[in-house]
Amino acid sequence: AGIFLFGDLGARLAPLGASMHSVHWQGTSKPRVKRGLAKLYQETQADAWLLFRASAETQRFFSQQNRPALIIGNPAQEITLPAVQVDVGAVAHHAVTALLRHGHAPDRIRLIIPQSDLGGHTFVAHGFVRALAPHVSGEKAEQQILRHREDHLHLIDDVHKVLEAPNRPTGLIVLRASATMDILGHLTYHLHFRLPDEL
Repeated sequence: AGIFLFGDLGARLAPLGASMHSVHWQGTSKPRVKRGLAKLYQETQADAWLLFRASAETQRFFSQQNRPALIIGNPAQEITLPAVQVDVGAVAHHAVTALLRHGHAPDRIRLIIPQSDLGGHTFVAHGFVRALAPHVSGEKAEQQILRHREDHLHLIDDVHKVLEAPNRPTGLIVLRASATMDILGHLTYHLHFRLPDEL
């Protein structure tokens, strides 16, 4: 989604004499995050920043600077930067209610999301739990969320464990296209699931 969004935005800015450059940056050690961002900020000298899939720490850093920054996505708690966002919590809520409407038992629906502090992921989890609230406890709903490291092998291993559980899920809600394709490929080509009949 980000490739199409920023490609289109770059094309719209060009006739105005403005250019856009993308920078992929990911801090791995929390104590170094602020130093790394400060260095990137000074070296880039951009007039404005668009923050896409930015961690809470990254959003916090840019909220303390004097150049404009806009979050593409959901702000973390207490971040007051302007944002262009989708109500992903409502999307997750709708996904659960659609599965319930199709006859899936509340305790056999799983949400699969990355482990992260991205605001959007928090809202997705809240929407999932909220949709299940009339049927299962909040604690039980939280246990139905699989938070995975964004790594193919770990994701598949985690999904295997879920599918081998006594009360295995009949419906999966998966965040991120890459994770969806990984899981679909593994289920159909390696485990020979008949989708959507068996899952």
